[in-house]
Amino acid sequence: MFINQMGNCYVTMLRAGYPINVFYGYVTDGLFQNWDEVNRHATQPGAAPGDIRFRDLNNDGVINDEDRTVIGNPNPNWFFSLTNNFSYKNFDLSILLTAQTGGKIYGILGRAIDRPSMGAKSNIMGHWRDAWWSEDEPGNGSVPYILSQTTGTTLDSRWLYSSNYLRIKNLTL
Repeated sequence: MFINQMGNCYVTMLRAGYPINVFYGYVTDGLFQNWDEVNRHATQPGAAPGDIRFRDLNNDGVINDEDRTVIGNPNPNWFFSLTNNFSYKNFDLSILLTAQTGGKIYGILGRAIDRPSMGAKSNIMGHWRDAWWSEDEPGNGSVPYILSQTTGTTLDSRWLYSSNYLRIKNLTL
């Protein structure tokens, strides 16, 4: 097995039996809403209410490197394109469409810039306004505490996005 690294973080993995450069990381499972949830969950170093909860995939009661897994495949299932030419009297229309389906993109840039500082509730990315703040004032349950130890520091499934698209590559009239 070969794991590509970015700094001290694992990004992709090469292993027999898997597609080339699959994304390798932790699977997220929501947020800890209170200390009771933290205490009932597998031991996750540094976890506190408002932090991201990771799944204990090997059921050993501890969140560690052994709980990382394949979280996405960057390779599309299908590529396709369509071209057509239309003519009517003195007008010609040519169009080329391209598309792909399947596959994921890991938002490494989003992960890097999506880290608020100093606990501010303004001048930050919009979704942070709904962040978890305290047990008395929880957010929507999907955005971690603004000063969380796990915010933007781990490679996990929160940063995977679909790579599907349909694009007009060329249009000529």
